[in-house]
Order: sequence, then C-alpha cells, then structure tokens
Amino acid sequence: MHHDSDSVGTVATSQVDAAKDPDSRGFGYYVARAVRDSRLGRGWTQKRFAKLLAKRFGRTITQSYVSQLETGERPISWENLDVICQVLRVKISRLVRDAEDLRDWKGKPGLSSLCASQEAEIALRQAEEPDDSASL
Repeated sequence: MHHDSDSVGTVATSQVDAAKDPDSRGFGYYVARAVRDSRLGRGWTQKRFAKLLAKRFGRTITQSYVSQLETGERPISWENLDVICQVLRVKISRLVRDAEDLRDWKGKPGLSSLCASQEAEIALRQAEEPDDSASL
C-alpha cells in the first residue's frame, strides 16, 4: 500500500485526542470503522483480510497493519480504499455511506445494526402472536 506523509489525498486523519473526544475524529476514522464493519460482516479475521489484501497488493500485509487501518491510526488513500473495497466486494460509495452513518450516530449502533435489531424484534413479536389464519 502506498502511504502519503501528509493527509492530502487520504481519507484518514490524525487521531490525536480522538479517543478522548469523539467529535474530534476526522471522517477518515469513520471510513476505517466502516472497513472494519465490512470485514466483520464477511466473517473474516484481520489475519485473513491481511492475506487477501497482500495477494491483491502483491506484498506482505500483516494483521497488525490491518488493525491500524481499521482504527484510523494509518491513513487510507482513495486509491488504496478502492482496492480494499474490491477485496471486500463492496462499492466505495456504499462504504462511504456506511462511514457517514457511523459519523452521524457517533458511537451509537450504525443504521444497519439498528435496522437488523428492529427486524429481529418484529420477527420475534410475530412469532409470539397466535396464528389467526388457522381458524379461518
């Protein structure tokens, strides 16, 4: 992966004080978290994801490196994000929308998590309701 020393052309920003103040996190932090969520959604470990990225980039990528990407400690260039999205099999526009959702919710469950829990709750209620169609 190519790394720029400055933040021009990258989606991630410095994470100084981000742990103390979530509002100080740049958008790149949320892109990094969306990458993590996408990886987890595929059921991949960081180690497996590192191997898939390494194959695509043609060089060694470690689990530790993936961890740094996913926490926003390492900036992700738009070019590298495009490749990461290809490996994850997700459109970059979708990943950016997911990042926007994460940013807007600021640590609260993402919209997809909220929708999934609401769907599960509805399904549970429906399962508990008596089936009136049997009496028709």
